[in-house]
Amino acid sequence: MIIKLALKELANKWRWSLIFVLNLAFGFIGFTTVLSFQNAIEENAKANSKQILSADLAISARKKIAETDVQKAEDYLKSKNIQFKRTKVTEFFAMVSQGERSHLVLVKAIDNLYPLYGELALTKSTIKRDSEKSIFNSAKIWAYPELKGILNIDIGSTLKLGSLELTIDDFINKDGTQTFRLASLAPRIFIDSAWLEKSKLLSFGSTFTEAYLYQFSVDSAASIQKDLFTVISDPAVQIDTPTTASEDSARQLGFLTDFLNLVALVAILLAGLGASYLYQVFARKKTKDFAIFKTLGLEYSSILKIYILQLFVLSLLVCGFSYLGSIAFIPFLQWIISSLVTQELNVHIPLYVVGLTLVLTFIASLIVVGPYIQTLNRVPPGILFKEEQSQILNPSKNFLTFLAALCLMGFLTLFLTKSVMMTSIFIGSIAGLAVLFFGVGNGLIYFLGSLPIRFWVYKYAVRSLQRRKSTALVLFSTIGTAILLLNLLPQLKYSLKNEFLTNGSNLPSLFLFDIQDEQVDPLKGIVKQNNKEISQLSPIVRSRILKINDVPYERKVDFNAFKTREEERDARFRNRGVNLTYRDKLSTSETLVAGIPLGDYKGEVPGLSLEEKYAQRMGIKLGDIIEFDIQGVEIKGKVVNFRKIKWASFQPNFFISFAAGVLDDAPKTSIGIVNGLNDAEVASIISQVAKALPNVSVIDVRQLIKDLLKVSDQMTLSLELMAYLSLITGFVVLISIISIQLQDRKWEINLFKILGSPNHSINMNLLFEYGTIVLFSVILGISFSFLMSYLTLKYTFDSDYSFNLKDAFYIAVAVIVVALVIIQYMAGIYLKKRSNEILKDSL
Repeated sequence: MIIKLALKELANKWRWSLIFVLNLAFGFIGFTTVLSFQNAIEENAKANSKQILSADLAISARKKIAETDVQKAEDYLKSKNIQFKRTKVTEFFAMVSQGERSHLVLVKAIDNLYPLYGELALTKSTIKRDSEKSIFNSAKIWAYPELKGILNIDIGSTLKLGSLELTIDDFINKDGTQTFRLASLAPRIFIDSAWLEKSKLLSFGSTFTEAYLYQFSVDSAASIQKDLFTVISDPAVQIDTPTTASEDSARQLGFLTDFLNLVALVAILLAGLGASYLYQVFARKKTKDFAIFKTLGLEYSSILKIYILQLFVLSLLVCGFSYLGSIAFIPFLQWIISSLVTQELNVHIPLYVVGLTLVLTFIASLIVVGPYIQTLNRVPPGILFKEEQSQILNPSKNFLTFLAALCLMGFLTLFLTKSVMMTSIFIGSIAGLAVLFFGVGNGLIYFLGSLPIRFWVYKYAVRSLQRRKSTALVLFSTIGTAILLLNLLPQLKYSLKNEFLTNGSNLPSLFLFDIQDEQVDPLKGIVKQNNKEISQLSPIVRSRILKINDVPYERKVDFNAFKTREEERDARFRNRGVNLTYRDKLSTSETLVAGIPLGDYKGEVPGLSLEEKYAQRMGIKLGDIIEFDIQGVEIKGKVVNFRKIKWASFQPNFFISFAAGVLDDAPKTSIGIVNGLNDAEVASIISQVAKALPNVSVIDVRQLIKDLLKVSDQMTLSLELMAYLSLITGFVVLISIISIQLQDRKWEINLFKILGSPNHSINMNLLFEYGTIVLFSVILGISFSFLMSYLTLKYTFDSDYSFNLKDAFYIAVAVIVVALVIIQYMAGIYLKKRSNEILKDSL
């Protein structure tokens, strides 16, 4: 009987059921889509994990790995009777030249066993571990195809790399070790590691990554990794398995999917607001039914089962509609994201996503419905038959509902982003926006009612807003939030582009690194020939931290399955070497935020200056003593100040800096920048440096910025697509509420008709009532988006803010026009009906 009653009531109220389902379904489309993409990324990374790492285990470092550490690792493997094969890979940046053209490349020096897993798909063949490799024992290379256009070369062309003349043997169409990295500084070339010494590119202090890759006879990489962490104590040495490599690979796109998830959660929140209102209407109409059930003796538990069964059926329908919507939406998002990655993603909607959507829909519905059911159960049936019962069901005063919804949002945000900080900011923003929108909405309705305007259309519309304040506030918050999100992204993009392009004259033209001491003067001479100078020439001293306040500084290893973004980031910062520098004063991109200048410090222990956020991540405070190992020499420093760095300046910046005079005699290389070059001068200097000083790497900063902005545009486009989905959800809420409102107010509209009010007056009344909500919600949403984009740029990107009024105006006009068209269309449906038709519909 309970099942029959529950389904019969939903069927009888099919219009409301359909509106409720569509309302929530649009909110969950983005959620289902983004989770499906996350799943595809993780599946791809796991499926190709050994190919990405090209090993069962890798020992790597951004320096020369001590032979004793390698020997310790291999002695351990032998002690466990683990047979293995080993290959060594060395990666570094260098300049290649062809005629007058030069370009930065990432050189990957390999031996004959590479790759242990996976393959390199060349134009003419496919290279695996046991394949015959044509680049060995001959002066040949394999190159990424991007170099074709950059250097105007083809198979058989000759490139100069250091002191070597190398012939291009083939181009790499697909590199199985390439991950999801969104952008790279340079295309790769592969050479025989036997040519490294002859190239004379690597010398003392050069920047490179060295890796030993192992293939085992047993499948126990995870346990071997744990043991090797105790065998090799140097925190700068990384030990990776295919699992950790796949996680790192997926992390490259993880930050994008984090933000996509946040936008999807906003859509769910907007849909939830609409669903909450729709259930108010439904519950108000069911009040007498509830009273009849109680009067006839039906137990509360049985009534509760009816409600829960209805919610479950509605949740199933929401899940089904969102599933179908996601199938239609996925190709659009896939088209955008596919241009960001080299890996091909097979995106499908897994069963766990469908199940999670169903569970979340049901829980969200319970949060919305719970207060109504509890309130009804506490009220005597006699009161439920009275007209005043509608006041009893007003959930706007139920703080617990809002708190429960906020907790659910917090759990979802943490689950999806794995970031405590991002969750805190997002939930704090949601709570703040709720207070602002509802507070401003209340104030607006009160202000409109206080204006001395006697025009009856205006006065009646304002009275309607006052009588239906909860409805007005739901619409106000929904449209306002959607507009805020939609305008926030263009504002951020415009300001960042303006920072890079409009203020481009303040950015360096070239960034040079790996400069040996004896190369400084020749390099200055090359730059001076073009009437320019090297600016901010800064030494780099490679080191590792030994102790902090006499406490040994150990590697941070965490094998927990769930790790937050903050824990992952802190571990990465802790488990790597440290580049030191020394300076007399702050650079133009640095600002002292705490402590005293290094020049004013007179203590016995040398003074240290740390970047403030780095210090926070490492848990370092002013006055702490840090002990470093610099090529076997131990030196201490005392933290005397914290600096704030504007990283977008592209100037030589460091996390840790000593005062000048402390590290002057330490082994070092240098980096520097050149400003104010035109295209011809950039090409000239790059070509001359590549020929005279081939180990010095040169980055064309302007080209790098263009590449980064292209990636940024694609990422922003995917976020904007999700923002438009949120806006569509807002429009669905608008349509749903207006439809239900007009259905409830048909007697009111009919009364106007009977009293002789023309259709255009009634239409004007409805347009003014709902149009006022839309207009002011758009204005407030745009205003809040300006404020939030300003705060985001100031405190996250440390960037200057530029108002983008044009895009904001276009968005505002478009949304207002679409909203008015919706209002006009919905009102027109009822205005076209005759009075007798409305009476018949009500019988």
